[in-house]
Amino acid sequence: MRKFAVNILFFLLFGISSNAQIYTGISINNNYVTDNVTIWGYGAGYKITAGYKINTKTKAEFNVGSNLFSIYYFSGDRYKINSYYVNYSYKIFNTQKIKPYISLGSGFFQKKTNIPVMDDNSPNILYSIDYTENGIGILPTIGFEFKHPGIENLNWDIGLSYYRIFTEHPVNLVQLKIGLLYYFDFQTNKESD
Repeated sequence: MRKFAVNILFFLLFGISSNAQIYTGISINNNYVTDNVTIWGYGAGYKITAGYKINTKTKAEFNVGSNLFSIYYFSGDRYKINSYYVNYSYKIFNTQKIKPYISLGSGFFQKKTNIPVMDDNSPNILYSIDYTENGIGILPTIGFEFKHPGIENLNWDIGLSYYRIFTEHPVNLVQLKIGLLYYFDFQTNKESD
């Protein structure tokens, strides 16, 4: 907990002392696994974001998220993917109302699978085996931000991402996210987003 608090303090001090504007956000997402025809599924999850708006066109952020999947093959296994990654975004053009962007992210992913072991003579599950795979992944994203009509410094963020996660059993998935980003205004001379 102490290390986490020190990292948050460093993050805030860097943002306040530099020309970068700090923002934070949360999003919910819907995921579709696209491994092949016989293995498909869906899942839902969340993501927590903290980042810096470097200038009016570029942002860098750190994301932590978790997704739970149901996979339809064999016995209907379930698995969970925890993610820790950095993302770099570039706004294609910057208007007052809508801000489309492209981004590229990379980081660490942990896939936890729960595999049921079944009785040969009946459909009953005897016990489950938990299996964990760690790997790196990449995720390009296209999306757009637009201002929340009622709250200053709050933006809606909608994006479509493709994840390629390199584990022992690689994962391909498509993710649709909907979230909110809040831009802190520590310095009065900043351009508004």
